[in-house]
Amino acid sequence: MPHPNPSHPLTVIERNTFGADARRHPQTGHVLQQGYGALSESGQAEQHCQIIDAEDGRAAGNEMRRRCGLPVAEDIAAANAKAEQERVAKEKAAYAALEEKPVLECTIAGLLARIVKLEAELAGKSTVH
Repeated sequence: MPHPNPSHPLTVIERNTFGADARRHPQTGHVLQQGYGALSESGQAEQHCQIIDAEDGRAAGNEMRRRCGLPVAEDIAAANAKAEQERVAKEKAAYAALEEKPVLECTIAGLLARIVKLEAELAGKSTVH
């Protein structure tokens, strides 16, 4: 079923059902409910996207959600998965640094010992002259 065009005027049935001053959603093209108890425009857009899901499939509904600026479950899941991968990578890097620390401490201790030895040798040479 083709979805309503946002720029088309309301049909007689839509005008009788939703009122003469009703308007279409600028993205979905469906008529917006108004008055007490009506959802916000974005809430109604989500309902329109659910209709599109049922009629045209989830991919079409998600495309409309993106056009309306609404969150898409698949996008949120992908972002969460990416964040989890980054967290795991940072954690692995931190553990690798912790494992490398003793090796670096030994290297530093060896270098400090060499410095002390070289200083002693230089001190010994300077007292001979």
